[in-house]
Amino acid sequence: MSERQLDLAYWQQYLSTRDVADELFGQPILQQAEVRKELAEALAQVFQMDSEPQLAAYIQSQWAILARLVHYTDFLTRMQMPDEELQHIVSKQLVLTALYKTVIAKYLEIYGKQPTIPQNVRRAPGFIRFLREQCGLQFVMHYIGFSLRAHMKEKMGEQHPLFNNEQFFRESMSYLTEMVIDFEQHAEIVDTMQKQQDEIVWLSEEVTFKRSELAAEPQNERLQEELQQLEEEFTVEKLEFEFMQEIVEPLF
Repeated sequence: MSERQLDLAYWQQYLSTRDVADELFGQPILQQAEVRKELAEALAQVFQMDSEPQLAAYIQSQWAILARLVHYTDFLTRMQMPDEELQHIVSKQLVLTALYKTVIAKYLEIYGKQPTIPQNVRRAPGFIRFLREQCGLQFVMHYIGFSLRAHMKEKMGEQHPLFNNEQFFRESMSYLTEMVIDFEQHAEIVDTMQKQQDEIVWLSEEVTFKRSELAAEPQNERLQEELQQLEEEFTVEKLEFEFMQEIVEPLF
C-alpha cells in the first residue's frame, strides 16, 4: 500500500471520530462516501505541511474564506434564491466547515493549543476561486453583481445617473465577471489594475486639457460633449479600478 493510501486510510478513520465529537458530521452530505473521500484527500494534503506556522496560516486563510462564504450564503437566503441552487452552495459550505473544524481539531491534538484566528476579514485570498471552482460560475456572477451594486452605492450615491442606469450596470458586471473567471494567477490582477491606473491617469489629463479648451470657448457644444464623454469614461474607469482594488484583489 502506498504512503498516500495509508494517509487516506488514516484520515478516513480519523473522520469517523468526528461523528461523535461534532454533531455537524451528522449532516447527510457529510455521511456520503464521496464526500468523506474528498475530505480525507484534503486532510492528507493539508497535513503534508510539517510546521506549525504553515498550518496556522492555512487555518487562518480557510477561516477567512469560510466567513465570507457564510455571509454570502446568508445574503442569498434573504434574496430567496431557488432552493436547488441555494442547497448547492449550502452543501459546499458544510463541506468546507467540516474540513476547517477537522484541521483545527487535529492541530489542537498536535500542538496542544488553539490556533490564533484574526478578527480582520477584509482579505480572504481564495474566496472567489472557491466560488468559481467549487460552487459554479453563477455564484461568481451573483457575488460580483451584489458587490458591484453595493460598491456603486458607496462610491456614487443613489442619485448618480450611472447608479440607476441598468444597462451600464449589466455591462460593467459582465465585464468584471468575465475578467474574474479568466484570471488564473494573482499577477494577472495586478497587471490589469496597473493598466487601469494608467488609463485613469491619461483620462484625468485629457479631462483637464478639455476643460481648459472649454474655458476658452464656453459656448462650444462640441467641446461640451467631448468633455462630458471624457468625464464619464473617467468615472467608469475609476469605479472599475476601485472595485478591482477593494473587492476582487483581496478575495482572489
